Amino acid sequence: MFVCNDDILKIIMPQKEPMLLCDGVFKEGFVNKEYKAQYTVGKRRNVAETAQGLPFIALMEVMAQAVAAVIGLRNIVKEGDDVMKMGLFLAMRNFKVLKRYDNGFIPKGTVIISKVYLQENMENIISINAESYVDDEIIASAKITVLNPSENDIKNVFAKNSEFILKVATPKLPSVKDLNL
Repeated sequence: MFVCNDDILKIIMPQKEPMLLCDGVFKEGFVNKEYKAQYTVGKRRNVAETAQGLPFIALMEVMAQAVAAVIGLRNIVKEGDDVMKMGLFLAMRNFKVLKRYDNGFIPKGTVIISKVYLQENMENIISINAESYVDDEIIASAKITVLNPSENDIKNVFAKNSEFILKVATPKLPSVKDLNL
């Protein structure tokens, strides 16, 4: 069972259809801290997909969106945030392809589960190990670094444009009572 419905997912995700590559985040991750997100190839109208399926290189984006969904939902649950914090992806390193598909495409109907392991190193910087699986077989992995700046950080860095950035990049969020926890 997912933590939130599709309407809430679309609020917290910076990507919107036809760029959305996440179906949801599983509920149990908020109990055992083993966060998992799902994407089903061909379920949504998506610009990355072709008649053959999802190009394998798009797994980088699937993992990045899994991280965005997990961090966004975790901020609601852990912090009680009612406004989305802006997250900036700083790096994706050590992307490894661990399973090859003959034509380079993951077939439509394939369910990809991305596991997200959060390791907070410093204030506002989150290191993540991400792994994507199909049928319990790991197909790709990467290390991702995200900056989750405070409102003051945004004001200091972006100065005169900070009010616009805060308005556009930090939408009003649903409350924790709207989640399936």
